[in-house]
Amino acid sequence: MGHWDLKEHLLAVQIDVLAQANWQRGGDAQAKKPTPIPRPGATPTATEGETMARGKPVSIEEMNALLGWGAPSPEAIPPRPKRKRDSRGRYTK
Repeated sequence: MGHWDLKEHLLAVQIDVLAQANWQRGGDAQAKKPTPIPRPGATPTATEGETMARGKPVSIEEMNALLGWGAPSPEAIPPRPKRKRDSRGRYTK
């Protein structure tokens, strides 16, 4: 069974979501998180303590240059309006 149709994928998603929801509501802080049903052709995901990233880290500036984004100008970021506060520091209308 190497190929799944849409209904098999949807059924696997339903089972995974139900298992996750039951785990969240179980109340046992030490319970192991449920593992999803393996999909055909999917690459394995990282387990706890592993990293799936490959290559070297890139700085924000390098990534912005790679994506063609410039640094935001101060004029592009509007100032936040000042809101009035009462004597206890709460916002007023």
